[in-house]
Amino acid sequence: MHTIHNVIGANQLAQQAQHNNANMIIAPLNSPLQAMQQAQAELQLLKLVHLHVETPGWILVVAPTIKPSKAFWEACQLPLNKILFIHPKQIKDINTTLSKAVQSLTCTVVINFAPISESECATIMTLAKKQECRFYGLHHTPQAKH
Repeated sequence: MHTIHNVIGANQLAQQAQHNNANMIIAPLNSPLQAMQQAQAELQLLKLVHLHVETPGWILVVAPTIKPSKAFWEACQLPLNKILFIHPKQIKDINTTLSKAVQSLTCTVVINFAPISESECATIMTLAKKQECRFYGLHHTPQAKH
């Protein structure tokens, strides 16, 4: 129950920050649909991070589609000392990055926003399960087999 309250509070903080445009870095959005998708991605990320606040080890966020400020994350009482971000510009090969992340002994949660195929997602999930790492693929696209 405590976690749900924190997530609701975080959502209210996000709305206030968007309104004030003070506590959050907001990329220009081209449409209301993009704004809605951005807010939904942020809420998903907040929920997942709150779910694993007590989990030992690193929480790795790969290719995030959002970029909240440090002040925003602190206001949401997120454990900044446990969260690592790998931004899209830093990734050469998404499959290698995800494979290494879920096989790391110090990383216990991997949250991926980069598009990957269903088969790639299944492979990463199998690796994660073997290592007792939690893997969340928040964006994957089915690709046709050739």
